[in-house]
Amino acid sequence: MKRICNNKYLKVYKFSNLQEAVKFCANQNSIHSIELEEDYGEFFYCCVCLHSLTRDPIFSIVFGSDQQDDNLNILFWEDLIVIDTGQNIYLINHEMQIKAKLEITSPLMGLYLINEGQLLVLEETFLRIISREGVILKDMLFDLIERVEIDQNKLYIDMDQKQVVVDLLS
Repeated sequence: MKRICNNKYLKVYKFSNLQEAVKFCANQNSIHSIELEEDYGEFFYCCVCLHSLTRDPIFSIVFGSDQQDDNLNILFWEDLIVIDTGQNIYLINHEMQIKAKLEITSPLMGLYLINEGQLLVLEETFLRIISREGVILKDMLFDLIERVEIDQNKLYIDMDQKQVVVDLLS
């Protein structure tokens, strides 16, 4: 299945070493590219973003991870790219400059755009709401989260013997 969002076609390639990934990325003739050098792991990825119609290269990102690509996330947040490498979450602008980096402290459950100015980063034991500049607006630590539900801008978090309700807009 092709991954198309905002007229961008995303293709992910996996490599066994960093040199192969970097060389492949360089051969894509992307207008912009970045190597996330602080991330390492068993696998190396090159995410190539192409125009969905013309297939012209727009950008490429190289990083390492211990995670399989099915467990990683990329989110287009207007002019920002939010990428989860399994170790960190990066906010990258369209010129491939890192605006912010957040360390992941427990396995990531998911990313959720609350509105144009706020992003929810939910881990198995930690919640953060961040601004487009990467400023943490809210953070909360939990016991292991078993289930979540969102209803009318409220996040319901179920743990072993407890439920917490978080107002996403306050």
